[in-house]
Amino acid sequence: MYPNTPIHRSKSRRPIVGVLAFAGIVSTAFLPANAQLRTDLNFQAPDMGTTGNREAGAQRNDTCVDASQTSGMMALVPDTNIGLTSEASPDLFAYIPPNKAEKAELRIFNEATGAQIYASEFTLPENSASADYPYGASVVRLPLSETSVMLNAGEPHIWAVFVVCDTANRAQDMVVDVTVQRADESYVNTLSADIKAQLDTIETASSEDKVLTYGSAGLWYDLLSELSSDPATYSEVWADLLIDQGMAAIADAPVFTTTFSSIKP
Repeated sequence: MYPNTPIHRSKSRRPIVGVLAFAGIVSTAFLPANAQLRTDLNFQAPDMGTTGNREAGAQRNDTCVDASQTSGMMALVPDTNIGLTSEASPDLFAYIPPNKAEKAELRIFNEATGAQIYASEFTLPENSASADYPYGASVVRLPLSETSVMLNAGEPHIWAVFVVCDTANRAQDMVVDVTVQRADESYVNTLSADIKAQLDTIETASSEDKVLTYGSAGLWYDLLSELSSDPATYSEVWADLLIDQGMAAIADAPVFTTTFSSIKP
């Protein structure tokens, strides 16, 4: 995938197998609130999947990304490569290892047509600990609320992160591309009456209740956003979620909220 090239994907979908639960702690009335939440959170992924690449290609020694790391660049989504949200402008998340990139870009495409609907550069966290890699390892939070992007319910969109090692040779880019879809009424109607009632009052719910509701409703991006809003409280819950989704190598990476700027040549 290269910038300014329309994306076309297969419309095939594959099912998610099973329900992912967070366990390993015996629930008692005397558990601290965070420990109880780790027991109670039950992420129920939607019965859909799509093509995509949540992980960048194999690390090469000639790239601008530190190849010695245990994980390469990765978009934070379930292994089905798709996550749901209730928001028109959700937060997206991508792990980027230590690097010396010339720039980083976010691009969003309409999955049905392949047309690009948004493109911007974004900042990376500085890394004072390394002279070789001036940008440090982090999960980069990409807040679409700071952009013009407004997702229509029920329409899947591809979002792609490009770590640009050489602006003169974009074939050297490190790329991940996965799908975000805003849940529509037909999806919400597949949920239980209890979960739908919880979603109806989500704005006035406590943060912990939001976490539980987003998990039960399969709203992946909403769940990540709520957990990342209070890392002091939710760091262990965040780590549990990533581990259960096959992202153990990045479960302890810090979260960095980026800022966007216009694309430069």
